[in-house]
Formats: sequence, structure tokens, C-alpha cells
Amino acid sequence: MKDFNCTLLIDDDEVCNYVSKRLLEKTIITNGIQTVSNGLEALRFIVNYDPDFNTCPELIFVDINMPVMGGIEFLDSFTRLEFLNKEKVIIVMLASVYNEEDIDHCKELGIKHFLVKPLTEEKVGQLIEEISSQ
Repeated sequence: MKDFNCTLLIDDDEVCNYVSKRLLEKTIITNGIQTVSNGLEALRFIVNYDPDFNTCPELIFVDINMPVMGGIEFLDSFTRLEFLNKEKVIIVMLASVYNEEDIDHCKELGIKHFLVKPLTEEKVGQLIEEISSQ
């Protein structure tokens, strides 16, 4: 199983962030989980990370629909960022419903992982297996 230095949850729903964080703490190996409430906050977090402390997220879960900056806008901005080891960051798009159009758009932006909320131990377990086999 892959060890992640930092996992970032991006979701405007505080309850969803809390539940997802608790679940991820139980199901994946990570040195820390950070939460933010929109894509703009996430970009600020990533841009301001300190590489000496390994705080740049290696695994990002991002909700597709949020105020201020949603998941697609975040992904579009993220693709233009430049930072060390960016190619190693794994992004998982989260949505409340399965939407083929959204999935296609995410794939165009290089996203390989798409999950319907809520996160469950089974979904996260399958995701980690998939990531580990790549």
C-alpha cells in the first residue's frame, strides 16, 4: 500500500469533510489530512506548501460542485501550476451523482479517478488497490 505524506480534502460541506477525514484516517496510510472548503483555498494551500516538511498533498479528493471555485475550475488551475513532484499527485474527483459529461471533462484534464459520494471503506479500498497497481 502506498504511503502518502499529505492528503487534501476539498469540499464545501463541513460534515462531508469531517466524515471523509475520519474514514480516510482509518483506511489509508497518510502522515496527515488537510481540509479546505473550495478550490481557491486548495490552490493557496498547494502554492504555499513547504517542501521541507512534505506538506504538499500527494492525494487530493476534490468535490466537483462548490461555491467560489468548483472542482473543474480547480483542476484547470492546478494543471497550470508548476512545482516539484507535481506529476506524482493523485487527484480523485468526487461528485454527488454519476455524470458522464463530468467524467469526460475530468479525463480531458488528466483525472483518472472519479468517485460518487459519500466515501466508503469499500470505495477507498478499491481506489488504493487501483493506485497501488499503477
